[in-house]
Amino acid sequence: EIVEGFHYNVYHKPYSFVTQHVYLLDNISRFGLDDDSTVMGYLHRKDVKRRSVILTKSSDKILATYIRIFEPMVIKSLRIFCDFFSNTITSDVELQCQVLQLLSQLVQLRVNYCLLDSDQVFINFVLKQFEYIEEGQIPHSDELIPKIFQFLVQLSYSKQHSKCIISVPKIIQLCDGLMASGQPAAHCIPALEPIVDDIFLTRNKSNTTDMKELETTREVVLSMLLRLTGHKQVMDLITLILEDSKYCIDNTEKWQDWSTRVFSVLLPLLKQNKLKMSNPEEFVALKGLIMALNPEVFHPFDEITVTFFQEPPRDADISVFNSWLAKVQILLNVLSPLKEDTLLSKIEKLKSEFSPASIFENVTTKADPLNVNNNAETFQNIRAEFIFVRFLLRIISLSAKKCFEVIQNQEGGFLMQQVSAFLHVYTYFNQML
Repeated sequence: EIVEGFHYNVYHKPYSFVTQHVYLLDNISRFGLDDDSTVMGYLHRKDVKRRSVILTKSSDKILATYIRIFEPMVIKSLRIFCDFFSNTITSDVELQCQVLQLLSQLVQLRVNYCLLDSDQVFINFVLKQFEYIEEGQIPHSDELIPKIFQFLVQLSYSKQHSKCIISVPKIIQLCDGLMASGQPAAHCIPALEPIVDDIFLTRNKSNTTDMKELETTREVVLSMLLRLTGHKQVMDLITLILEDSKYCIDNTEKWQDWSTRVFSVLLPLLKQNKLKMSNPEEFVALKGLIMALNPEVFHPFDEITVTFFQEPPRDADISVFNSWLAKVQILLNVLSPLKEDTLLSKIEKLKSEFSPASIFENVTTKADPLNVNNNAETFQNIRAEFIFVRFLLRIISLSAKKCFEVIQNQEGGFLMQQVSAFLHVYTYFNQML
C-alpha cells in the first residue's frame, strides 16, 4: 500500500503520470477504437451519432399546438431584432442573442420556420447584416456572430418548397467572408464552432443524402481551421475532429490523412517558433492536439529531432521563453515512445544539423554563413548520449535563470508549472538512459 505522503506527491505521483502519458502516446493506435466500451466507438458502430430526437406524430402535434401559443411573441421578437439592427448605436446585443437562441431551439424542435418567416424577410435581413459586420459597424459583434451561425446551421436542415432555406456551403462562404474581411480571429473562430459541430459530429450517412458533398465540405472547413492553427479554440476544434475521425468506419484512412495534413502545418509553426503559448490553457490545447494525431505522422522523427535541438532563445522575455519551453516539452513528449538506442542513433545521425548553441552557452564559431562546417566540427567528437543529456541540463539551467528573474513579480506562474512538468519528464528520461 502506497502512503500518500510528501515523497509520493512530489515524486512518485508525477512520475507515474508521465509514464502513463508516454504509454498512451505509444499505444494510441493499438486500442480497439471501435469497441463499444468507448463513447465514440459506440456512437459510430450503432450509427446513432448525435442523432436528433425523433418525435412521433402525436407528440409532434402536441408540441406544435403548445408552441403556437407563443407564436405572437416569437413574431414580435423577430421585429424587435430587426429594429435594433436598424439602429446599431442603441442595439441590444444580449436581446438579439436571445432571439437567435430562441429561433435555433424552435428550429431544432422541428418547428416549421416558414410559418414564422414565410417571405424570408428575417433571414434575408440577418444575411444583409454581414456586410456591416465585415466593415466593423456592428458593436459587440464577437458575441453576436456565434449565435447567428448557430441559427444558420440549424436552419440549414429546414426547407421551403423542397429547397433548403440556406445551404451549408453558403454558411461556410459567410464565415470565409468574415475571415477575409480582416475581422479579428477572436470574432471569426466562434463562427466556426457550430459549423464544425454540425458537419463533423452531427451529419452522417443517416441524415445526409449527398455524402460526397459532405466530405468536400469537411475538407474545406478543415483547411479554414488550419489557417488559424495558432489559436487555442481552433486547436480544440481540430482535436475534436481528429478524435472523431478515429472511429470512422466508412473511411479507415481518414484519421491518417487528416493527421498528416494537420501535422504538416503544425511542425513548421513549431520550427519557426510561431506558436505562442503564454498560459496553461494554450499548452494543454496543443498537447491534446498532439495526442489526437495518428502516431504514424511522426515517423521517421528526423525533422522532429532537429527541431527539438534548435538553439534556445537568448535574453527572451517571459512570453517568448514560455513558448519555447512549451515547444520543447511537446517535442520531448513526441520523442518519448522511442527506444533508447533508436533515439540515440537519431541524434548521432542528425547532430551535424544541430546548432552548437543548443548545448553550449558560450561557443565561438568560424565565419560560415550556412553553419554547415561549424555544426559538423562542433559535434564531430561528441557522443549522442552527451548531446542529449547536455541539452536537457541546458534547458533546466535556462529555466532556473528565468525563474529567478520573474520570482519577484506575478508573471512566473505558468513558467513554474512548465519547469515542474519538464523536470518530471527529465526524470523519466534520466531513468531510461
